[in-house]
Order: sequence, then C-alpha cells, then structure tokens
Amino acid sequence: MDWDTTRHEVKKIVYLFCGGAVITVIVHAITYLCFGIMGERLTLRVREKMFTTILRNEIGWFDNMDNTSSMLASRLESDATLLRNVVVDRTTMLLQNVGLALKSFIIAFILNWRLTFVVLATYPLIVRGHISEKLFMNGYGGNLSKAYLKANMLAGEAVSKSELLQHSVPRRKCWIFMLNSFVSLPNVHLGVARLQGYFMESLIFFIFSCYGLALWYGSELMGKGLAIFKSVMKSFMILSVSALAMGEIVAMALDLLKGNQMVASVFEVLDRKTQVFGDVGENVAKVDGKDVKKLRLESLRKHIWLVPQEPALFATSIYENILYSKDGASESEVIEAAKFANAHCFISALPEGYSIKRCNFCSNENALAHKILIFHCSFFP
Repeated sequence: MDWDTTRHEVKKIVYLFCGGAVITVIVHAITYLCFGIMGERLTLRVREKMFTTILRNEIGWFDNMDNTSSMLASRLESDATLLRNVVVDRTTMLLQNVGLALKSFIIAFILNWRLTFVVLATYPLIVRGHISEKLFMNGYGGNLSKAYLKANMLAGEAVSKSELLQHSVPRRKCWIFMLNSFVSLPNVHLGVARLQGYFMESLIFFIFSCYGLALWYGSELMGKGLAIFKSVMKSFMILSVSALAMGEIVAMALDLLKGNQMVASVFEVLDRKTQVFGDVGENVAKVDGKDVKKLRLESLRKHIWLVPQEPALFATSIYENILYSKDGASESEVIEAAKFANAHCFISALPEGYSIKRCNFCSNENALAHKILIFHCSFFP
C-alpha cells in the first residue's frame, strides 16, 4: 500500500469518527432530553396520584404510626424521586447497553464467527471481573464512611452541646473519645486495602488471560488461513467493548431491584381501598338517631367541626377565613356570625378590619383563630 492510498484511508477513517462523534452527541442529547421529560412527568403524575390517594383515606388510617404526617410527606417527596432515578435513568442506561451488546454480537458473528464463539466462552470470567471490580470499589467507599460514623456522631453531639463543653475537663474527655474512635481505623483499612489489592490483581489477571486466549486463537486462525488480521482485530475490539456493556447490565440488577421496591411502595399507597365510612361491622353508628351510612358524607361533614389544640388560619384575610365556613355567604351573614361569636368589636379594632391579612396580626393569631372556629359553628343551627 503506497503513501497516497494510506493517507486516503486514514482521512476516511478520521472523517467517519468525527461524523460519528457529532451524531452520537446529537442522539445522546435527544435521548436524555426525552427521558428527562418522561421522568419529570412521571414524578408529577405519581405525586399527584399519591397525594390524592392519601387525602382520600379515612381518618383511622392516619392513626397508624407508619402513616404520620411527617412519614407521608417524606414518602411523597422521596418515593417518586427515587422511582424516577431508578426506573427512568437506569432504563436509559439499560437500553443503551442492551443495544450495544446486541449490535456487537451481530457484527462480531458476521466478521469472524469462530473467534466470537471462543470469546463468548470466556465471557463469564470477563463480565464477572468487570462486575466485581465495580461493586468492590463501590463497597469500599461505603465501608469507609461507616467506619467514620462513630466519630461523626461524637463530633455532631459535641457541636450541639457546645455550651456544656465550655469547661476544660468535658472538652478534654470529648477529645479523648474522638481519638479512641480513630485508633482501630488504620489497621482495619490497611487490611481492607491489601485485600482489595489482591482481589483486583486476580480480576485483572483473569480478564487479560481471556484477552490473551482470544488473540492467540486469532493468530491460529490467521496461520491456517481461516481469517485475516483485519477481521480478527475488529472482532476482538468489538467483543471487548461489549463485555463492559454486559458487565454494566448485570451490575444494574441491584438498582432494578431497588426500583421494584420503590414501585411496590408507591402502589401500596395507590392501590389501597378506603374503608367505607360508618362501617362498624354488625353495629350501627347513629347521629341524631340516623344511621351515618345512610347520610350524605358531604352534608354530614358540614355539620362536624374538628377543634385542634393549636388552631390555625389560612394565609388570607379575616373575611375570607370566615367565609370559608359557608360557600356563598353574604357580607351581612359574615358580620352577623362575628357578632354572634362576640368578636366583631375585636376585628373592627384592627387596623384594616375584616380585610387585614393573616401575616399582619401574628401576635393575635391564636385568639382570632379560636374566634374563627366559633364563626364556623355559628353558621349552622
């Protein structure tokens, strides 16, 4: 092959790589954009449905310690986000790696099916090596953080109780406790580092032994005239890259299991059926001599008010807070209800009267909230 032909072939390969790089960037940008939009919409839909389902449940369901307001708020915030991260993000990587592996196998079989079968026979060792390397490195960092957890807890408690550590004696004891928590760490992590080194050496040995076997068999095929150098090297490079993709696919199994747990946690809330109101088994619950199961729930709840220990108001005017008790009430009815609750003079003495906003009377909020509760009851005989 002369110099002009070589230069022409090199230019062609360079142009192909540059064009492939541009196309790859565009395709990846479109892919992640589409999956990102899908993830945001999935998160919004899951949170809306979870919030709707939570509000639909009966009051007794909230008495369970697993269904407190803080727990539900945490689940509403975290479950949908984790579901998006695990399902959407991992699905993107899974589709990419599966597509890469399938295309690699097809191309490798077309180029040299004999070498492809030999490399596939060593795939369990190669893939296991890549998986173990990734998981072991991730686990080492996790163990390191756990080892320093006790020291972090001591430091956090010392900072939170700094007023009690002003004297030299408690401060010296706290410092001694911190030093003692670090005594065993060097020996432990030295042993872990040695184990990691031996393990990584064995993994690299198995991986490159498989590569050496593939190259040796390729040379045997070239010696017998069953393959050429170009097809052997192309098949070897394609299969070695696909081994990394296969390792990532298998390593994502744990993340997919976490995704299944998140899905189960979400559907546990979504699929729950609310208990029938007033269902007390064989007994009967009556209000004013009427079975509550035969009453309209909306009408019954209009005549029942919950008086909390710490009443609260909505972030709006006093007039609208009173009006919240009865849809369509006139201004005269609102003022009459305030007079009935003996709060009309109290409200009129405020700077803006009934139009004052909640944020402008924080000092009198508790007193006014109790009176608003009386307004609610005063609308009904």
